[in-house]
Amino acid sequence: SSTAVEAALEAQEKLLRIMDIQSSIGITLGKVFCGETGSPQRYEYSLLGPSCNLSARLMAKGAPGEINCDEEVKKSAGVRQEFTFRGSHKLKGYEMPVPFYMPIEGKYNGDEENDDIT
Repeated sequence: SSTAVEAALEAQEKLLRIMDIQSSIGITLGKVFCGETGSPQRYEYSLLGPSCNLSARLMAKGAPGEINCDEEVKKSAGVRQEFTFRGSHKLKGYEMPVPFYMPIEGKYNGDEENDDIT
């Protein structure tokens, strides 16, 4: 998950520098269905699942330039990435308010040369 955070930070930086676009990004951790959906006459390639929905909702809560992560991303990143608590929001599809976190830019504690995915 710290790799996803790094990729999001890099994507935001490049969008701003190259295209002068500020984006908000939502990052979650979970299982998704990835593949073709629809009928043989009309189908599309899709990502579906609760973590995709939560990611979209976290993105929508973010202001331009913000990255919002769920608690699972924060836990999975461990000490490699520092986060700040951004609050809890009542989101569609969730009974309880969902806590979310923002990665602190420049507070990545990983070793880039030995960054193995486990």
